[in-house]
Parts: sequence; structure tokens; C-alpha cells
Amino acid sequence: MKIFFLLLGLDQLTKYWATKTDLVHYNEGLSFGLGSGGVPLIFLILGFLLTLIWVFRKIDLPKWFEVLFFAGAISNLLDRFFFAGQVRDWLPIPVFNLVNNLADWYIFSAVAIYVLKYLYDEYRKNLRR
Repeated sequence: MKIFFLLLGLDQLTKYWATKTDLVHYNEGLSFGLGSGGVPLIFLILGFLLTLIWVFRKIDLPKWFEVLFFAGAISNLLDRFFFAGQVRDWLPIPVFNLVNNLADWYIFSAVAIYVLKYLYDEYRKNLRR
């Protein structure tokens, strides 16, 4: 739980810093600056997160996955509540002309590592057959 709050705090702190240094971009869309929406998107995301919590309890996921994923998701959700449905992005990805934040990377990293781990485990199972 300490790591969850550390990651959440780090993301919020970097967003605060980016806001004070005029590096922030307000994003109404989804992760990595994709999509667009508004305040109703908050309810869609909240419903999606509640569904994920229910699903995650039904399957055996490593704790690190839940910590990374939910630290990012909740941090961005807090932004949506406090910044009129927008998320503060500040980390540019010049090659793709996108801007994101640490929370986006937490979510992306959790999913990417879990998928790679799953593929590796499946590969090892097939080797033993």
C-alpha cells in the first residue's frame, strides 16, 4: 500500500510541477492523449475501473500489477474530478506527437509487463509438452 501512495503522490507532484512551470497540457481524452470526451467520460472511466476491480478479484494477478495499474488509473481519475474532466499531461513523446504523464506510463507498464509475463509463461508451458 505504501508503494501505491508513493506512485500516486509522485504522479500528482510531477503534474503539479508541470502546471507551475507551464509545461502542462490539459487532455480531455484517454491515455497518451488519445481520444476526446468530457465530464461524462469520468463516469465511463469510473464504471470501467469498478468493473476491473471486480474482475481482478476473480483472477489471480500479481500485487505489483494492481499497484501500478490502479496508482495510474486513480491518479488520472483524480485529475478528471479536480480539473473539469481533464488530465494534466506533460511528458512529450515527440516521435508520435503525444503528451502523457507518469500515470499513463504506470498503466502501460503494468499491462505490458503482465502480457509479456503471460506470453513467457505460455511459451515455457509449451516447451515442457
